[in-house]
Amino acid sequence: MEAAGDEGFVYAVSDQGYFSTNGTLVSAGQVGHLTHTSTTHGATMLSVSAKEPTRFLLWTGRPLRQPIVVRGPFVMNTVSQIAEAFADYRVGLFGSVPVLFKVIVAQSKYIKLLERRIGE
Repeated sequence: MEAAGDEGFVYAVSDQGYFSTNGTLVSAGQVGHLTHTSTTHGATMLSVSAKEPTRFLLWTGRPLRQPIVVRGPFVMNTVSQIAEAFADYRVGLFGSVPVLFKVIVAQSKYIKLLERRIGE
């Protein structure tokens, strides 16, 4: 159920499903955007049907209507907040990344590189 005034989207994790009353098909790896709900008509039900077991993630929430600034891995509201985030990162205020995570990331990048070469 989506609360009045909320916006959202679904992300199909596996298989595929039909969402909403118009039966919009969303397949694994795809995102389906939900229609903005009216603040005067109350909550909205989201109908979902599928021929096979389907896993999906549902995100909904009230829009913040705030500015967004994106630089690298950081998403903030202002350029000065981005600069502060980078400064905090450089001096180590974000903590350390476990070695195992670094190995997994490196391996996944290598695998993607191999997949690109194989698929060329």
